[in-house]
Amino acid sequence: HGSYFANMAVHNSDLVICIGARFDDRSTGGVFDKFAPGAKVIHIDIDPSTINKNIKVHCPVVGDAKSVITQLDESIPLEFKPDSNSRTDWFEQIKDWEANHPTVAIQKGKQIKTSFAIDTISKITKGKAVVVTDVGQHQMWVAQYYQFENPRNQVTSGGLGTMGFGFPAAIGAQVANPDALV
Repeated sequence: HGSYFANMAVHNSDLVICIGARFDDRSTGGVFDKFAPGAKVIHIDIDPSTINKNIKVHCPVVGDAKSVITQLDESIPLEFKPDSNSRTDWFEQIKDWEANHPTVAIQKGKQIKTSFAIDTISKITKGKAVVVTDVGQHQMWVAQYYQFENPRNQVTSGGLGTMGFGFPAAIGAQVANPDALV
């Protein structure tokens, strides 16, 4: 569900560190056995039931993210911490993927590209609208392509799959914010 370059970076990585997130169909593309096939996976989560649930983890770590990250950072000797110069080729590859597959589609022909439409609405509203989505792919599209100026202005049911959520939620958002563009 993410951008092409981000998906390619994960797919071609040699190490994936997941902190406090689940490996679900949205973050993996739904094909669990093909997710980052050349990568070792470190999964840090406070809930042990999420570890190894969908993705085989090479290094499971159960604990509070802040505590675990602090402990890991303190235990890695400085000479083993990479700097950005040691990954120049990798960053160039990612920039190349992004340049050749831009996140917002270039509009050609009569068919309106979804990313272009949402980006255009974002520009017209200057990112100041309250945007309400129903259930489905458009939740992801809004999260990716609408450039929100203010926090908490995307109203969505999240991953709960509550069909029909959008219309009454938009009414509620307008009632709660009568002066806002919803």
